Amino acid sequence: MTGQALYILPCPVGNITDVDILWQGEWRRIPYRQFHNASIKPYYYVQSGMIGLVPTPDTDVTMGLKIFHIPVLPPLSINDMDGMTGFDPDYDMVLVYGVLREITGGFDELYQQLLNDWKAANNGYEKYSVDERW
Repeated sequence: MTGQALYILPCPVGNITDVDILWQGEWRRIPYRQFHNASIKPYYYVQSGMIGLVPTPDTDVTMGLKIFHIPVLPPLSINDMDGMTGFDPDYDMVLVYGVLREITGGFDELYQQLLNDWKAANNGYEKYSVDERW
């Protein structure tokens, strides 16, 4: 909105992964800056749980701000057992059999097999690396 620099966040600050704005008809990813930097524009900052834009928008753009973030998952309860757990969907049964193993003393073989499969799929070095240049 014209003259509005601060906007309410849809998530906790630590969950933000990317911020894009509609800039001259095209979506543009903007960087995060902790301190004011007059030479780099546009950018975003976080203040008191709100996201701020620099420069302050001078025109109204409907749905001109996209905040990509890691989803905030509610705590699981008996009433929503089919909800998202945050675990890799290929290995979410590791959690189920782990709990069953603790409660009943059984299911150890299934739990160990799923856990070993998960460890085999997730061991070793990452496939990609990020090289930073200063």
